Amino acid sequence: MKVTVKYITIKTLILLMVTVMGLLIANTAIFLHVHELSDGSLISHAHPYDKTDEKHPEKTHQHSQTDLLLIHSLEILFPLIFLVLVLIVFEKKISVLFDLKTACHLLIFDVVKGRAPPVLL
Repeated sequence: MKVTVKYITIKTLILLMVTVMGLLIANTAIFLHVHELSDGSLISHAHPYDKTDEKHPEKTHQHSQTDLLLIHSLEILFPLIFLVLVLIVFEKKISVLFDLKTACHLLIFDVVKGRAPPVLL
């Protein structure tokens, strides 16, 4: 196999994204916690914080509304980027499978001509 710059770039991006996804999963598993807002609603998110002095289920360290929005956006952004990169890498394979599936459906519908069901008058 000929090693090209594109091949090395794709492999590096895949390794980087798998590492980032692994770190996100580990971060969620270790640092997931809940905050109770002033209106009584609960928000859960994950980020590193000092757990030694807090014993309540609802955490007391404070976040602004902007902080909560940023953390939530990052939790959505990284998996979305991962999905887009996977689709870009496997674009040709996916299009070949889609064309094959479409061709099979067309072949089946062309060969098997349906007829109307019998009707009693």
